[in-house]
Amino acid sequence: EAGFQRAVYPANEALVVVTPHLSSIRDADKVVGLLSNFNLESKGLVINRMRGDLLLSGEMMNIESIVKSMSIPLLGVIPEDDCVGKLSSDGRIMLDGESARAFTLLSENIHNGCKKIYDCTYKYRGFFGYFKRNLKKIVDMDRLEELLVKDKFSNISQVAEILKEEFLPIAKNFFLLGGDVVVRYKREGAGYVFNIEVPATRIKPFGNRIV
Repeated sequence: EAGFQRAVYPANEALVVVTPHLSSIRDADKVVGLLSNFNLESKGLVINRMRGDLLLSGEMMNIESIVKSMSIPLLGVIPEDDCVGKLSSDGRIMLDGESARAFTLLSENIHNGCKKIYDCTYKYRGFFGYFKRNLKKIVDMDRLEELLVKDKFSNISQVAEILKEEFLPIAKNFFLLGGDVVVRYKREGAGYVFNIEVPATRIKPFGNRIV
């Protein structure tokens, strides 16, 4: 606590960064209480590692509840982004993507007094959003990584077949298929881009009935 006080004493502003987990929120609440003992001009809240899919499904504490519990103004929301870890392991920085856009809004809010909050849920809305946010729950992403990355298949058509086998049960859960699922690929730069084509005749919007 003495180190905390020495760090805060010369400051005139404070940013409290919290994740949408109870342990983090409890700790942040204690920090906000300690900050009230200092003559700060402003205090702001940043919510980090927010997942839009869990937010929409009700599996993660919502933004309004977090802000209410902290009782300080919200300055920004940063989404959970797998690319951050991948780029960090390679020693690179993120110049584009979800997190980069969210950080841009956060910096504008801090420096220019804007009030634009990044929407983590936009890509998970509607039917295709429903499909996207349930995809990770159905497919074994760790197994795909094991097959496609760690085993490093040199036969690209074999990779396409593996993707097809993994995706077919997912497609059957959401679509009434009118033909065979097709996986196409093309060379792009140093790697490949895969496109999965689903010949659907009807859609099962909630995965359990055909409309």
